[in-house]
Amino acid sequence: MAFLARTLLATGGLLLLTGRPPPVAWEQPLAETTPESERGAELWQQVKRTQVEHRPYTLAHQLFSRGEDLQLTLDAMDLRDGMVVADIGCGAGFFTTFLAQAAGPSGLVYATDIQADSIEFLDERLQQTECEGCARIVTRINPLDDLQLPAASLDAALMANLDFYAHEHMLPENILMLWSTQLALKPGGRLVVVQDMDIAVGGDERHIVTNFESAGLVLQHGQRFSENVHNVSYAWYRWSDEDQRAYSVLYVFTRP
Repeated sequence: MAFLARTLLATGGLLLLTGRPPPVAWEQPLAETTPESERGAELWQQVKRTQVEHRPYTLAHQLFSRGEDLQLTLDAMDLRDGMVVADIGCGAGFFTTFLAQAAGPSGLVYATDIQADSIEFLDERLQQTECEGCARIVTRINPLDDLQLPAASLDAALMANLDFYAHEHMLPENILMLWSTQLALKPGGRLVVVQDMDIAVGGDERHIVTNFESAGLVLQHGQRFSENVHNVSYAWYRWSDEDQRAYSVLYVFTRP
């Protein structure tokens, strides 16, 4: 009941801010779908352990195998000097430093993640690495349902391989996160979404568009790339050969 109350309060706040309520996009009982359930908490800890154990391996492969993703992403972000940017769900920070360089000497990059150990790992990387723009990266731990950035503060934002938005039925927290992201963008600000569909187990690219449009964002561009290319950087994450769809998608949304 406490979780349901928090969800209702949060959605009521969004209604006041935007003039329209977020969509109800889930059908399963809350007790079976939220991380607060016993089974959900156990699975959540398993995912966290797996990601921590494989993070250096994943980052190393990303640095050598994601060149196409990087260039397309940076082009889609269309960053200029002085922009304020967010790398949402930054993980090990593969995109973060590149975004900081693209935002120029007057720019600012928020690197956010729901996992404290991911932010700790990125903080250590930034301390040990000399890179242009690293001093303008601000790391933040945010809850699952709230980006916790000021309203209308972002010129652009990136979500790369967060998976949840590729599913028809999202958790209530996921829905609130999309609305929180929309509210953090300036009017006309852009959100770039990059997703490897072979790791979005059970997901569909059509749901990506539907979910973000339901959060008040407007689709400007969408494309597939890296078709029929095996993405080794996430090989450890696959559940079965049947789930492998070796292509990626990129979408650009804007806040009206």
